[in-house]
Amino acid sequence: IPYFDAPHLVALGLSVLVPAALVQLVKSRKSKNLPRQLGLALAGLLLVNEIGYRFFYFTETENTREFLELALPIHLCPLALFAGMFALWRRSQIGYEFAYFVGLTGTLNALLTPDIIWPFPSFGFIGYFIAHCGVIWAVFYATWALKMRPTWRSMWRVFLLLNAIAVVLALVNLALGGQANYAFLCQ
Repeated sequence: IPYFDAPHLVALGLSVLVPAALVQLVKSRKSKNLPRQLGLALAGLLLVNEIGYRFFYFTETENTREFLELALPIHLCPLALFAGMFALWRRSQIGYEFAYFVGLTGTLNALLTPDIIWPFPSFGFIGYFIAHCGVIWAVFYATWALKMRPTWRSMWRVFLLLNAIAVVLALVNLALGGQANYAFLCQ
């Protein structure tokens, strides 16, 4: 797909506008339960999208082997998305920290230079951007509405967790015959 065309720019704009609108809604209502409820709703939306996106991806691949090599939700962005959803569901500090440090950096790159083959308005395009914007939505919402914050220890926890994940993903890449490239460890 072309970079920075109208659909791409809209997706980039929504990456900040959605959490800002949700936080504004929380501030305008002054309800004790609303931040938690909206966080749960956002996490639910992101989970439904991720399931739908993976199912769509599966139907678009030629065979199961190709799906296993390309589309398991174990790249860093989906892992950050799951961590962000976990932070919204359970107010998990480690989930928040992983989404914050890994998600914001990796997702920003994925949003600015999307690696997708499906043009707008296909579900592949929409699902990709909801999934990647969803990491930003989860982190910004958790930061602004739920008042979660990273600490100095967060960097070390995420560093150690990320290295442990890299070992596991390297083994997955090897188990798939070296054809997979999860976490971009092989190429």
